[in-house]
Amino acid sequence: MRMHFLQTLHMHPRGELIRAHAKITRDSINNRLGEQPETGIIDFNLVDGEQRGLAITVALATMIFFAVSIFASSGSVIEDPTVSSTLRFTAQTIVMFVSFGVFFILWLPPKERKSVQIIFIAVGFLSTGFLTFANIMTCAEQLNIVESAEAPVGSFFHMMSGITMTGTLLIAAYIPSHRRVVRNESNLLLLGSLTYTAIVVTMAALFGSAFPSLCPHDANVDATRMIIEFVMIGALFVAMAKYYAIGRSTHDRTFSYLACAAFLGTYIHIAFTIHKNPYDGYSLLSTLFTIASFVLVFVALFSTSVIQPYDRLKKAQKHAERRRMEAEAATVKAQTYLDFLGHDIVNMISPVMNRAEIILQSQYSPEEDKEEARKIVEQVQKAASLIVNLGRLSRTDRIDVNGLGAVDLRALLTNLVRTRRETHHAMDLRVDVRIPDDPDIRVLGGSVAEEIIAEIFDNAIKHSRKKSTSITISVFPEKNNKNKAFWIVEVLDDGLGIPDHTKSALNITSSDLEKRFTRGVASSLTIMFLIAERIGGRIRIEDRVPGDYTQGTRVVITLPMAPEQAHTDA
Repeated sequence: MRMHFLQTLHMHPRGELIRAHAKITRDSINNRLGEQPETGIIDFNLVDGEQRGLAITVALATMIFFAVSIFASSGSVIEDPTVSSTLRFTAQTIVMFVSFGVFFILWLPPKERKSVQIIFIAVGFLSTGFLTFANIMTCAEQLNIVESAEAPVGSFFHMMSGITMTGTLLIAAYIPSHRRVVRNESNLLLLGSLTYTAIVVTMAALFGSAFPSLCPHDANVDATRMIIEFVMIGALFVAMAKYYAIGRSTHDRTFSYLACAAFLGTYIHIAFTIHKNPYDGYSLLSTLFTIASFVLVFVALFSTSVIQPYDRLKKAQKHAERRRMEAEAATVKAQTYLDFLGHDIVNMISPVMNRAEIILQSQYSPEEDKEEARKIVEQVQKAASLIVNLGRLSRTDRIDVNGLGAVDLRALLTNLVRTRRETHHAMDLRVDVRIPDDPDIRVLGGSVAEEIIAEIFDNAIKHSRKKSTSITISVFPEKNNKNKAFWIVEVLDDGLGIPDHTKSALNITSSDLEKRFTRGVASSLTIMFLIAERIGGRIRIEDRVPGDYTQGTRVVITLPMAPEQAHTDA
């Protein structure tokens, strides 16, 4: 029966309207978020961009390298030695600061768990920065604090900084990027990096004079330097291929930048290997490529640690905004369904109600038929009440608390008692209203507060067990532990009372809403509880006589005082 009803609704012209409404809602959300409608096509632009970037870098570097090779026979490119030394000093300074910048960008913030790959690159470039600084201070053509042009200490530091960078990029390429480390493990890697740097510096200080010249600007080709250069060239080629493969599989542009940096590194060491003097084109080319390579590394890791987290945050915010708008759309859709159901069900049960009332009013109807008609009327009234309560429930979350005005409790209760006596004129309704003499007794909530109090009062009348019922309404002020002022409206009746299990379900807070409804309580009281909490109040149900619910009910309504009055009372 339920499936048949849903299928009927789906096939109904209104079902077409609902589906059209859902499509319009999705397109509206996409437009508001600046996105294209969903088509199911995967976007490969990031991968294509990586391929183009790497291809352009390879082609451009190769063209420049061969162009320099063609004109290398023309002799020195830079005639002034001071310009050459200044250019190399600038390049080494950039390398040093970029290395330190890479470390700090990847190392911070300290509490964030990072991958082993990121931490290894960070500490590796920290060592590279220290060794580059040592090269600047000891190189014969730079600051040279050693004061000996023949001492090969500067060339040793230059070579070790290159080895350190190459080794860092190669080893990091084979470390799984998904593996995370805690801060203690990161500190061990940092300690290892500093120990490695200290060992290199100590070796240079103790045995530097015995080292062969490893200076790339030495005109004499040294076998040791050539072997080291070729090993680094091979290692950088391997690292480039590995980073490119990782970038292809992860769609992460960071690895494409690292692949480009590794590729430029190969040309740097090729230029170091085949240059003739400090002033030729290969020397200039190696210096420029060194700057470009380290800048690419910095951009790659800056993207990883700064740009990509920011992009992820923007995507998360956009995702949250989409979910919020989808929730709003779902609420509107649910309200549409409810309006359809409410309207159609009322139309369906109205003839049933009319027929039953005709039977009750007819003098020719047998008593048995009238009894059955009364049952029909009772059930139809319950169905109508359910529709009203569902409408109230759907409007609860949309109550604009800030837009609600104040209500005068004295005037409200006076008018409420008068109208209910007129409505229930056949009942001996005795109502005792106990209210303070304060001239201003107002609560926040506007029509919502009026609805709550009226519903509780009507519920007390409805569930009275005799034609004569007594209800006592007391009003008094109260402050909570945060010194916030409230008015308490206490309603006591001598009706049938509410069983303990029902009271337990009703007294559950809105955070346990599922428990409240699974207890089988879907009455107007449930809705009033939710509405009261929505406007900053509360409803509590107790026995009028503690321990005996059959003696009547005590309902305590807590509503916030109007701001002006709360300020005056404070």
